[in-house]
Amino acid sequence: MGGDYRRLLGYLPQDFGYYPDLNVSDYLMYIAAIKGLRPVFARKQVDLLLDQVGMKRACKVKMRKLSGGMLRRVGIAQAMLNDPKILILDEPTAGLDPNERIRFRNLISEVSDDRLVLLSTHIVSDVEFIANKIILMNKGSFFRTGTAKDLIASIQTKVWTCNVPRNQVDEYMKKYLVANVKTAAQGAELRMISEQPPVFDARQEQATLEDAFLYYFGEKAGNS
Repeated sequence: MGGDYRRLLGYLPQDFGYYPDLNVSDYLMYIAAIKGLRPVFARKQVDLLLDQVGMKRACKVKMRKLSGGMLRRVGIAQAMLNDPKILILDEPTAGLDPNERIRFRNLISEVSDDRLVLLSTHIVSDVEFIANKIILMNKGSFFRTGTAKDLIASIQTKVWTCNVPRNQVDEYMKKYLVANVKTAAQGAELRMISEQPPVFDARQEQATLEDAFLYYFGEKAGNS
């Protein structure tokens, strides 16, 4: 039974181990052997995946010489060697620069066409651009499920901006969930999450997914 489950799963941990002196192609063939794939099938899969993740030209480069983004691409290739029906990715874009993060997000979208992709991440933009369904978890339990639009709609009337004197910023941060502080001509402009207007002249704003994450997981400065 355990072997059957493993054939269905592909897994990319946040940090995966590799032999630094193996080149990319040899590393993938090594992982294929560990997964019990037949050599002829493994070679076809490696060639196919190297092309799919954009690493074909770097197939003879040693693993220790790869950039963070290239390592992630090899990582997703090794996770897909057995053509899994369920692909599990743990913080796949952590530490990547913006360009590599965009490339990797696009790659994840490409490989999700005919399989279930479970993405665990704290990077809100990854969730917003990739996920069809979002599950919020706290202390080991799921407490809210929905699309990005659902989560944004749940706090649509709770996002405000207002201008306050600079010397009162700390006071507001202790009292409210503050999403952003921006220097303004007359003090500071605060973006806050609150059930009611934090001040009489507060302006209601369009909520974002980042606002929703702050609402459900954030802490006031006084509670941190």
